[in-house]
Amino acid sequence: MKFRNSLFVLFISCFSATALGQQAKLEGQVFDDKNRAVVGVRIVAAGGQSAVTDRKGHFKIGFPISAQPGQATRIQVVKSNWVVFQPMLGNCVTQSAERNYEPLRVVIVPKGSPLALSPKRLSQVIAQWTAERAKLRVEVGNLQQELDEYAFLQQYAKEYGFTLEQFRDAAERWAQIKESDDKEERALKEYWQKNYGKAAQLALESAQVAGEELKQANNKTNEASLKVIRRYKLAGNAYYAQYNFREALDAYNKIEKRFDAKELSKEIFIAEWAEMNFLIGNAKVALGVRVAGDENSQLLKEALANYQQSFTIYTRDQLPKEWAATQNSVGNVLLSLGVRARGAESVKYLNDSEAAYRTALEVATREKLPHEWAKTQNNLGIMLRSLGERASAEEGVKHLNNAITAFRAALEVRTREQLPEEWAATQTNLGNTLQSLGVRVGGAEGVRYLKDAIKAFRAALEVRTREKLPQEWAASQTNLGNALWALGLRVSVEEGINYLKDALALHRTALEVRSREKLPQDWAATQNNVGIVLASTGERLSGAASIKQLKDAVGAFRAALEVRTREHLPQDWAITQSNMGGALLNLGLRISGEEGINYLKDAAAAHRAALEVVTREQLPQQWASRQANLGSALQYLAERVSDAEGIKYLKEAVEAHQSALEVRTRERLPPQWATTQNNLGNTLRGLGERVEREAAIRHLKDATIAHRAALEVFRREDFPQQWAITQNNLARDYVQLHDWPAAAEAYTNVLSLDRGQREAYDKAASIYHDILFKFDKAFDLHQQWLAQHTEDISAQINYAEAHFSVGRFAECEQRVNALLTNPRVPVSTKTALRATKIASLLADGKASQVPVNLDALIAEVAGQPAAFKVEWVFDGTRHFIDQNEKLSSYRAWLGRLFVALASKDRDTMLKALQNVRANYKEQRSTTSFRLKSAWPSPSIITIQRNPGS
Repeated sequence: MKFRNSLFVLFISCFSATALGQQAKLEGQVFDDKNRAVVGVRIVAAGGQSAVTDRKGHFKIGFPISAQPGQATRIQVVKSNWVVFQPMLGNCVTQSAERNYEPLRVVIVPKGSPLALSPKRLSQVIAQWTAERAKLRVEVGNLQQELDEYAFLQQYAKEYGFTLEQFRDAAERWAQIKESDDKEERALKEYWQKNYGKAAQLALESAQVAGEELKQANNKTNEASLKVIRRYKLAGNAYYAQYNFREALDAYNKIEKRFDAKELSKEIFIAEWAEMNFLIGNAKVALGVRVAGDENSQLLKEALANYQQSFTIYTRDQLPKEWAATQNSVGNVLLSLGVRARGAESVKYLNDSEAAYRTALEVATREKLPHEWAKTQNNLGIMLRSLGERASAEEGVKHLNNAITAFRAALEVRTREQLPEEWAATQTNLGNTLQSLGVRVGGAEGVRYLKDAIKAFRAALEVRTREKLPQEWAASQTNLGNALWALGLRVSVEEGINYLKDALALHRTALEVRSREKLPQDWAATQNNVGIVLASTGERLSGAASIKQLKDAVGAFRAALEVRTREHLPQDWAITQSNMGGALLNLGLRISGEEGINYLKDAAAAHRAALEVVTREQLPQQWASRQANLGSALQYLAERVSDAEGIKYLKEAVEAHQSALEVRTRERLPPQWATTQNNLGNTLRGLGERVEREAAIRHLKDATIAHRAALEVFRREDFPQQWAITQNNLARDYVQLHDWPAAAEAYTNVLSLDRGQREAYDKAASIYHDILFKFDKAFDLHQQWLAQHTEDISAQINYAEAHFSVGRFAECEQRVNALLTNPRVPVSTKTALRATKIASLLADGKASQVPVNLDALIAEVAGQPAAFKVEWVFDGTRHFIDQNEKLSSYRAWLGRLFVALASKDRDTMLKALQNVRANYKEQRSTTSFRLKSAWPSPSIITIQRNPGS
């Protein structure tokens, strides 16, 4: 923070040179609520200096030489149950004799005085509240925390002896009084009723009148100057409240320009000048976090300079609370700059942000300023959460845990009993951090964090009710919906769908408050969340139900884009484009033909559109995510088009995934790195399946490297589902490379976690039986599968053949006989089973039964259509016959039998089978027949990929 301190010294030194010889003071007269001079009361300034009023109520306070004339300060009255009524909350500025300031008129009233809720006073309070609310708003946009919009009003009510509800009731009655020619007062009433557009228009009209009064006046009075400041400030605050940040900045700048043109005196209105810098900084931050390109960082840096200007008035000694608040705002801006920068620059900004918060805590201590301390702890937690979400695995978890510590510290002061709304806001931030931890860590621990996040959000909703705080209620409904969505992705499909249904209901309920007419940006954000939940649900369903959910998701995203336009909200536009791209991708995978291809092309177009706004330099992690999404869309699109076009798409997909890995490193983002490695492996395998053999082997080997890399993070104990998916993908790589032992091992790994994974069962059993000839392993797989899938006819057929291969001949015959009478078994398969049964009879010493079974086989073939063929792989059965001594004398004859079954049509098969029948006795007597001379070479099984796995 050295650069910031040196900047402060420069500002203060310059100001001291101009103020040389001017001793700051505070002089005035104290009156009570009956306009009587108050004798013998002590007036105390913020720095601790004080004076007692004389018999005329007069007082004079001197300040040390370090204090400057025109510097903001605060006074209090030492009289039990009495407070300073005028100036409001005791806020004033120091004076000097040289400048001939008029004495300060101080009015004190007893707590609970009706003057504090009079119409005139309410106008003043609401006007100040608009500014305080705008100051708080910057933290909402910058730090994604919830707005405690009534914090200032709560402070005012407590100061003057009322409850917040009493103040609200008085303000509601005041706002309903329609008869008024004063447009400023009417604007304030409209603002109170949240009619911000009308408030802004009335404020501008009144400000223009005041501006003309100021311009035409020969002698610019303080009153006219204050009108200009107050009214343009009100217009800016009203624009700010409805998220029109450019208009708000323009209104604030009209005041700043008048200071620059000397129409307003910076020396006289130095406190207002400092506040203007603060408000301008807020508006620039709010606008800066929502725009793209160079304007983004430029606005944030300008905001930082505006806050630094405020420090010339908000000094640590005289106004420690304001000084700490500005340090807090500096921390907010540095945080925003840090998350948008890269490398060493990003680290520097983030470190400076943390230093700013911790510097604020040196003054805003729990003992002296407990509420400010709790607020800064809360903001520090938000910063640590942001840092944790961007750091590597171990470091990120540490930052997130530190954020939780900060939030829980804030909750020691922000209790539900004392500060219910602040308590709810911090519970919300705690929930967001717990959710980030839940997403970051795997297994049961991650689920526990997500459930704790849900508890925190539900706690916040105990205070944020729809009746009392409708907007905050809607925001908390959305937060809870997001947590339930995240939990729904981490549990079983059936349980997860229930969580997703609850999440969808919460988001749709929030839309009852977040309407497009009143809160367009919140409405659009919630529509985006609705789309995300619908898309996630669609991914977990099948058939027509899945397609409906995904189409509804696309509809929700398109609705959000009606507000989230590229021109006004480019970052949000890019996020929704990317989300829509994901839903379009899943639609393309579920719909066949040209319609499906069009969905996939639309998905790629949506991700490319997002990349037009999200650049690597400004938002590296989001850029990497968009690159990964684009790669996936191109990868699946390639599978649906011709080879030449598909190869082009696959190469583009490889480039996109590799680009993502430049940011998604294993050290900083291990789960994202592993996911991208997995997708890269799939894309490389797709290329290997399309190109010539030499290049294919290179791509396939690279695919295994990528999938093995993913398994370094996707360990079974931490990420069981991702581990199984990656094992399945790795098995597919090995199949294409004809590395059968490795393929079988990977498929078996999948089954060890998910015994219902059909592809893994089919392929593992086929490899063990017909390629590796490990018949016991194939037999065990069939047995395990049928224990859970007793009605699976395909498994029953393979299980019958496996009995032959392990030498269980009698049981093989029994199972084949049962299958031959089963109408669900195709004739072609029955023909293959009859041949297996004949081999089993010979091995079991029942050669006498072979002729009748052979005749039945021939009769069955004779009754089939002319194009009849037997689709069966006999490689495992043939290998067993070659190795089994009991069948040594029958190998030649059995060889001719299986060759006959491989005939291209019925007539050819019948002729070959008749020859086999005629030569049965001759072949039975042959004992020296060699397998390789009678049978063709073993076939190679082809294992098809399943894009949806």
